[in-house]
Amino acid sequence: MLVTFFDSARYVGHIFPIAFFRIYIGYYFINLALAHSEAGFLTMPQISGMIQQFLPSSGAPSWLYAFLEGVVVQHWQASAYAIVCIEHLIGASFILGFMIRPIALLGMFLSYMFMYITDPSTSSLYLFYIISLGTLAAVGAGRCFGMDYYFFKRHRGIWW
Repeated sequence: MLVTFFDSARYVGHIFPIAFFRIYIGYYFINLALAHSEAGFLTMPQISGMIQQFLPSSGAPSWLYAFLEGVVVQHWQASAYAIVCIEHLIGASFILGFMIRPIALLGMFLSYMFMYITDPSTSSLYLFYIISLGTLAAVGAGRCFGMDYYFFKRHRGIWW
């Protein structure tokens, strides 16, 4: 497997810069999860407050509005734990280069949700994350210096 890891640079080396971008995005999501953990995101209803403050004026779609008001606000602690766990999962997956495409789709949904429940000045930042994660998913960024190349060689499919 180690030989395959270094072999990936020879066959898909043209996406080498995207591998560094993928690792940086993974590092960012790990830091975001740690910041949420340390800031009391898990113990205080911060997500509920963000939703009630920014969602009514954000112009979110009705299905997202109903989901956030009905599920996330009602069960804020379970939602906060889910968000932090998803951020850790995205970070670890992007650093290792494993299952980039499905995890990037999960990250796109998380960024889409945060785009509507945060301050309007930071919503363009989350739009950038949606575009970046979509690009990483489309390119298959885990194939260069990642574990996805090992699985791509053996099991061809859309997820690798």
